[in-house]
Amino acid sequence: MTNEADGTIPTTCNNPVLWKRIREELSIGNNVMGTVICRRPFGVFLDIGYGAGAFALLLVPDFKDARIRRITFDDFPLVGDSVSAWVINIDFENRKIALTQNPPSAVLHNRREDGTPN
Repeated sequence: MTNEADGTIPTTCNNPVLWKRIREELSIGNNVMGTVICRRPFGVFLDIGYGAGAFALLLVPDFKDARIRRITFDDFPLVGDSVSAWVINIDFENRKIALTQNPPSAVLHNRREDGTPN
């Protein structure tokens, strides 16, 4: 768990057993439910059920309605809130999981093979 007030960001772990499990169970396009553990100006970190060190990031542009209206920090889900999102990228080398609340077909269509936006 992180302390939002001190500005820390969750760190990933290099536990090979944990990331092997993630590789076997999680795929791009999967819908996941997570709990907000940290809010930052660029997005929120979620615990998606794999334990400490396997957090997912939901960036502001990937928030629901972010393309329709301007999202402010006050609009972000609060620490402890449950959030539903889709997996749009899993970077096993750097131990990062990226999420979106926008329909994955539209999001994935506008991404390069490595998961970054076109």
